[in-house]
Amino acid sequence: MPSGVRGAVLPEEPLSVSRFRACSARCCLLAVAVGTALGGVAFWSCRRLVLRWLEGQQFRAGLLLFSLAFILISFPWTWGYTLLSLAPGYLYGFQRGLAVLVFGVAVGTLAAHLVTQRWLLAPMGALVRGNAKLSAIIRVLDGTSGLKVVFLARLTPIPFGLQNAVFAISKLETLHYLATSTVGLLPSQILNSYLGSTVRTLEDVVNHRSPEGYLAFILQIFFSVAMMLYLVRRAHQELNKTIQAHDAKQPGDEAVPDNDKETHSTKRTNVPPDMDFV
Repeated sequence: MPSGVRGAVLPEEPLSVSRFRACSARCCLLAVAVGTALGGVAFWSCRRLVLRWLEGQQFRAGLLLFSLAFILISFPWTWGYTLLSLAPGYLYGFQRGLAVLVFGVAVGTLAAHLVTQRWLLAPMGALVRGNAKLSAIIRVLDGTSGLKVVFLARLTPIPFGLQNAVFAISKLETLHYLATSTVGLLPSQILNSYLGSTVRTLEDVVNHRSPEGYLAFILQIFFSVAMMLYLVRRAHQELNKTIQAHDAKQPGDEAVPDNDKETHSTKRTNVPPDMDFV
């Protein structure tokens, strides 16, 4: 068919070339993941020195450094979100630590979203299409309950970077997604900032060796962890219900994002009512 004809269909890429590209992308991601893991191990081994150095920096410098750190851990091949989210509360106290955490995570989320959409759609699309749970989430994200799923997913223990990748290949509007993500992350950020600030309190308790201080600290940690587990459990249940309700309303085929085409038609799999997605 002539190239000037509207709607001309381009020849499909040979299967061997497609597999080679997918394998190359996965190898690159694996190499980056290994490098990130080694960097994380190195950071963990000298974490006390890093925190002491940050204590001596101005607040603006700390805000910038934490923003850069959250950008690095916002991709699917990186880890350390929970540990890093405790550090601002430890360094700056609850209120200022929470402000640093919310701002830094928002910056990291936006950066990961834009980078993934621009350069990583191919490997992320292949990852999602190869996982039934992630494919189910994508189906709902592209429907009317997309922002609700973002909010609920942010309350669950699904890895932070993996969530960012899944949301990036959906059809969510960027600003709406960022606002919903920030609100969804806020409960866990409040708890993490509080827990981070109590670590400094623990140091004071140890220095003064007060039995009452130990008891108060243990009770604070217990209630904080219990609240976090309750939120995670409720969000887990609501997310599963939302996905199952969406699938029940879609009797036909669903369109799953493809990295080479706009949509890729795949047969929807009926999901048992008791199947967990996260």
